[in-house]
Amino acid sequence: MSSRKAPYKLLSLGYLIPSWGLLFWLNFSTEPSLFGHFIAIPSLFMMTGYCAYLIARKGE
Repeated sequence: MSSRKAPYKLLSLGYLIPSWGLLFWLNFSTEPSLFGHFIAIPSLFMMTGYCAYLIARKGE
């Protein structure tokens, strides 16, 4: 990993880990609802993962 790519990968992980941690916490702290647990939260997981991928890819 070159020194130019490293800051983007660290930024990507720095964004992804807290985001997914908070979403994981939200999943178990809210009362059960079909929309929240099967549509909204999984969609947010995918969107934050894709954003982290784009941040990491920007360094290439």
